[in-house]
Amino acid sequence: MSEFKSLSKYFHLDEYDKNYVFIVPNYQRGFKWSVKAIDKGKDSAVEKLLKDLLVAFTDAFTNNNEEDFFLQGITVVNKLTTKDGIEENQIILIDGQQRTTTLYFLLWCLDFEKLNEIKLRYDVREESKQFIANLNNGFDIDVNKKDSQDIFYFKQAIIQIKGVIANSILNDIKLRNKFINFILEKVLIIYIEIPEVKATKTFTMMNGSKASMLPEELAKAELLRRISISSSSNEESNIETYILRNRYAREWDKWLYWWNREDVKDYFDVVNPLGILLDFYLWTSSSKETTGFSFNEFTSLLNKESDNGTKIIFKKLRDLQKSFEDIFEDPVVHNYLKLSLICSKDSTDKFKIIEFYILNKSNKSSVIKAYTNYRLIGINHALIIEESQLPEQDNLFKTEAELILDDLSSDFVYNVFNDHAFKQLLRLNVEEDNKLKRKFDFSIWKNKSLEHIFPKSKFFNQSGDIYYNSENEILEFDNLRKEGLIDRGDFFNNGSEHCIGNLLLLYNKENSVFGAKSFSEKKNIYFDIHDIQRGSIFKSRHLLHTISVFSKEKWGVKEIQENKELFITRFKKDYNLKDIGNV
Repeated sequence: MSEFKSLSKYFHLDEYDKNYVFIVPNYQRGFKWSVKAIDKGKDSAVEKLLKDLLVAFTDAFTNNNEEDFFLQGITVVNKLTTKDGIEENQIILIDGQQRTTTLYFLLWCLDFEKLNEIKLRYDVREESKQFIANLNNGFDIDVNKKDSQDIFYFKQAIIQIKGVIANSILNDIKLRNKFINFILEKVLIIYIEIPEVKATKTFTMMNGSKASMLPEELAKAELLRRISISSSSNEESNIETYILRNRYAREWDKWLYWWNREDVKDYFDVVNPLGILLDFYLWTSSSKETTGFSFNEFTSLLNKESDNGTKIIFKKLRDLQKSFEDIFEDPVVHNYLKLSLICSKDSTDKFKIIEFYILNKSNKSSVIKAYTNYRLIGINHALIIEESQLPEQDNLFKTEAELILDDLSSDFVYNVFNDHAFKQLLRLNVEEDNKLKRKFDFSIWKNKSLEHIFPKSKFFNQSGDIYYNSENEILEFDNLRKEGLIDRGDFFNNGSEHCIGNLLLLYNKENSVFGAKSFSEKKNIYFDIHDIQRGSIFKSRHLLHTISVFSKEKWGVKEIQENKELFITRFKKDYNLKDIGNV
């Protein structure tokens, strides 16, 4: 059954005594209309709807245009319930949650005096339900507060609506009241009512045809739909099914919230709403040939299971989610895994790495550490897992480690073996955090730079009677020592300004802050926490290995050579090479 309804009739503002309640059911996805488009300058769906309404209202007000404004259809289930002797007319939103919630927020922002006659309730997400229920008691504008996903986007919607209102004709209170009347009487929707037994199936079918409905969201809807199909008409069984469905919906939303944390997204390098949870589950459940999520494959897995297939798959997803959270929250495993993920070649390799860490998360001091070290020198996953005694390297591993060490022992590492230097200096910094059982801040990896401790511009070399700096510019002899320059010949073919002994890992912006400053000047910048310009934002101070080098009293040829030898000795020890000496 379908009919046209004005928003006044849709919200039942003339039937307040009949206790109408709009219900957002548990299989619905979260509120998303306030999400900004990826392209800069594009409006969210909330802003677009409000601006379209304003254009239509302005046309009606200035040109006496009596035409109605039509919104898309809204599909509902009407259900009469009685609890504790109180009847409740439930309008269950199958398709129309985003529009209904947005219109509710719009009326709230317009100070609509009858807003308390409109009851909107989110069925499963308790925080969302409370936010809507308490809206008239004051709006918490603290955008820095960590909220659940729904609450965050609720707030964004209100902020966006207020922003549009502030820059429109609605600042005039008389026009605002006319706008409210226009919305309620001239905005029409197609109201589609369906039987309750078809609700979840209709939701899946309707949303499955939308480009905005992601496969992950369809998976949730399908799981909850199957749980909702009770094999018995027994009331007790139906209650158990309802409780189970609600619990599944809440768990799913918790997973969604976790994967949408910025630290989690950055760590796993994901953008999908559920990260790689579903992708990884399909990969482990199939031939391990595909790393993308497919709704059709997911439903095929559901169909292959027994009568309890939905429960079985949900338990597997729950266990997998717990494994992801475990490896992310354990500082040492977290740090080693990220080092290995940095070395992954593609999505398949990434999944193999994650699977290895999930299976070996309790062996962090031996198996996981060795695996990480091997990945950092380029040994692939297949070769590592074929080695029966992982901590004891075979000749292949030693040969590869010796080749990397030869490169890093070179007098000229900078701009020749940068990749090796970056990975090994990162590893040394991470290992210091592991000693403290502290999660390492890997944001440096996308903003990394190699810093010359003693500036490369402060070295010179001699050719006959002519002296050149590192840029091959001719220098005056009298200015060489006066300007604190170092003769590259003083290294006696054991190092240079570009060797590993004179290189450190820093954030690239902070590398530019140092510039060509002397060691003492750089050291002062690095440790001066009271520096008004840089004191609170100099991120490189969390790099403990870098700190240990900057803590030296002075820096010259001798210190560079000693630091190079320390690096080589440490590398030999960590990779079980011969003649490791003492560290």
